[in-house]
Amino acid sequence: MVAVSPIFSQDNAETVTVTAVQANLRGTPDNTGLVMTKLARGVTGRVIMASGESWYLIQTEKYVGWVHLSTIKFDDGTSAVI
Repeated sequence: MVAVSPIFSQDNAETVTVTAVQANLRGTPDNTGLVMTKLARGVTGRVIMASGESWYLIQTEKYVGWVHLSTIKFDDGTSAVI
C-alpha cells in the first residue's frame, strides 16, 4: 500500500503545468497504475495531494489522476531532477 497525504488546502493549492511531451495520468501513484489518459504539454492542473516524493494527484479541467514529478513543473518553477 502506498501512503498518500494531503499537502494543500483548496485555498493554497499549487498549480502545475505538464512539461513532458505527454504525461501519463494514472489511476494509482506508481508506474504500473492504469493510464487513464495522456496529458499534452502545457496542460495545467491543481495539486490535490502527494504520494511519497514523486507522485502528485492533480485535477485538470477534465480529469483527476496521478502524475509523476518528472513530467510536471510547479508554477514557482520547480521540477524534478532525475
